[in-house]
Amino acid sequence: MQESIDGPGPSVVISKEDTRDRIACPENNCSGHLHVNLGDRLAGVRFFCSESRNHNDQFYGQCPTCHKPAADGEEEVLSEMRPKTIDAKHTQPLILEDIVSNDGTGTSLEALYEASEINQADDDTYHWNLDTITPGSQAIFYDTFSLNDVFTVSDVSSVSAVYGYESNVDSRGTDLETHGRLARSFSSSDSDRERTAYLTRREGRGIVFDLRTDVLADVVSNGDAEYEAIAARELTQLNDFDTDEIADGETGLRLTPLLHAYQHALYQAAIEETGLEDFLAAKVLIEEGAIVLVEQRDVGAGGLSQITMNKTGSVLLRTLQRTEEILSDCSRDCTDACLSCVFTDDARCHPFVSREVEGYVPANSLLDRHLAAEVIRRA
Repeated sequence: MQESIDGPGPSVVISKEDTRDRIACPENNCSGHLHVNLGDRLAGVRFFCSESRNHNDQFYGQCPTCHKPAADGEEEVLSEMRPKTIDAKHTQPLILEDIVSNDGTGTSLEALYEASEINQADDDTYHWNLDTITPGSQAIFYDTFSLNDVFTVSDVSSVSAVYGYESNVDSRGTDLETHGRLARSFSSSDSDRERTAYLTRREGRGIVFDLRTDVLADVVSNGDAEYEAIAARELTQLNDFDTDEIADGETGLRLTPLLHAYQHALYQAAIEETGLEDFLAAKVLIEEGAIVLVEQRDVGAGGLSQITMNKTGSVLLRTLQRTEEILSDCSRDCTDACLSCVFTDDARCHPFVSREVEGYVPANSLLDRHLAAEVIRRA
């Protein structure tokens, strides 16, 4: 029976003398029985009593009547409701994505600058950086959008690995070995290998947004710490958190949610400008304060080059202005991020590179649009 906890007391369909199919209230001297409020997912299910509205317990997967804890030398008797992780409605893939420039220089900001310089020397048709426009126009990007530079890289590889799946229901209170959400990797049919991952590699152009770390540090710490120290501390913390802690949102991180939200807004604005929804990925380089947009297919002049082909930088400026709108204006006036502003499709949210963040980070977590908006027009 599904009832609302906040509404009036539930009607008792079964008489007090009839105990069929009822779970007795565990409170002492209470003659009531338990109803269940299903909520929107298993972790939110709660029991409440038909007699005493004060009894309101979270569902831990064990029947209050049938579950027998170990006592007086007798073994525990388990009686549980356990979600099936094979149910497609309750699972999502575990995906790791990485990027690397095809000349082998890597994924650091320095390496991407080096690759861009090589492209320029090789007369790349679509090569672009802020030096292309006038000093006055460059100042707009530097002062208004806190950008040191924006430049292109002709060949960037995106590598995606699907290594398992997780359930979006909670396992707390069961005898499952995993803590919190259930993660499963793919078993290998090869006896010499324990697990299997499925990889794809795609290539395309990239645009790199090199943000001013002095402004980022000022927004995050009010000038009390240097950017390098902030980034190093947050990366250490991020790699120590488990998935549940990140999903719960109480991490205390500030720089990472700022960069991630800025990246989401840039990604959305670039899709609106270019129409590359099916072929675009985005990454954050926390250590160096940069955001990278990457084509996942070589689409030539019809790709990201649409943003930078204009020699005056007006299309890029329009894209950044749209980024600001996404960060600043939310129809729901949310506190940090939601579906109406910077959330994106879960399957496309893999913001970190492997050399900085080793584990899986739940999609659309660690986002703060307000902090990101402060970076714009800060100077």
